[in-house]
Amino acid sequence: MDFQEYASEILRGEKIRLRPLQEGDLPRLAAWWNDPAWMVLQQAAIFPTPEASTIEMFRNWSGNDNPRGFGFSIEDIESGKLLGHVAVWGVDPVVRAGTLGIIIGGEFVEQGFGTDTMRVVLRYAFEELGLNKIELNVWEFNTRALRTYERVGFVVEETRRAAAFHAGKFLSQIHMGILRSEYLEARQKP
Repeated sequence: MDFQEYASEILRGEKIRLRPLQEGDLPRLAAWWNDPAWMVLQQAAIFPTPEASTIEMFRNWSGNDNPRGFGFSIEDIESGKLLGHVAVWGVDPVVRAGTLGIIIGGEFVEQGFGTDTMRVVLRYAFEELGLNKIELNVWEFNTRALRTYERVGFVVEETRRAAAFHAGKFLSQIHMGILRSEYLEARQKP
């Protein structure tokens, strides 16, 4: 194996590359995070936060200064445009599991960027960092995200009923996970 080639490709997919957060990314990420149309997909309640607080949150997620998590900006390989952000946090060093969160800017959804990002993040987590499990939570009404997660190998592990309240209705949160063994098995399929 050529380890230099491996290293140069580990954070690249077919359409995206993961790169360190840059200061110039922060206003755009904060705007996406605080847009109510996208906030409803990320949080249990629509509560816009001050830009400074949101920016600090992204900085914390992207510090990459401890083994309990990592975060990257997502960039379109072709255009160099910022597409979103992905992070894994709460890595338990004993069971080697972490929780994943991703946000793709609204104008970039349904173009394959999310699926490509998920594949790259899983490869990085399992093949480079040696994690054994990645978990995530998704709202039941976010069918686009559910399809993406299932496409890359996540399975439903449990449903947390009545975990959010939007539009006068209680809604469920779906907890999904993928094990390293499942990831490796899926990679071997044609």
